[in-house]
Amino acid sequence: ISPLAERKGIELVLEAAEDLPVIETDQKKLQQVVFNFLANAVKFTPAAGPDGKPGRVTLRAERLPGRGPDGTPAVDRVRISVIDTGPGIAPEDQARLFQKFQQLDGSHTREHAGTGLGLAISRELATILQGETQLVSEPGRGSMFSVILPTKIDRERASEQKLESAFRGALAGRRSWV
Repeated sequence: ISPLAERKGIELVLEAAEDLPVIETDQKKLQQVVFNFLANAVKFTPAAGPDGKPGRVTLRAERLPGRGPDGTPAVDRVRISVIDTGPGIAPEDQARLFQKFQQLDGSHTREHAGTGLGLAISRELATILQGETQLVSEPGRGSMFSVILPTKIDRERASEQKLESAFRGALAGRRSWV
């Protein structure tokens, strides 16, 4: 992502918390989610904001202490976020972004190319990794796309997901994600 950001004059920042735990996950799937978030942030962040400051994309990783529904300790989680100084996204448009082949500007003359699959794939991969995606955004204030993952994968749940994915793939006549 660095070469793309440099060409646009966008500053890239890494913020990693000191108490960041090691997570047990599928490295390639997580890498794809983070790459999709970063690529979108760089693509949609202008080189300079309305205040004249350079555009900025921040990759942040932080520990989220786990709590069960009754307040008892549970598995810790890690939130990996990509925060940009881009145009932001209106609340009514946010849900559409995670649907396949959806983009906010669907016109033939839109400024940015793409298929509209990156965020949908990211959400599916996060689910496979037993995590979730989040979006916090406000027009004129930028966006924060996050993936929140447990520090340890539930092996039994992973086995069930793999079987379910294979079954769905066989029914649809396609490859499985897992």
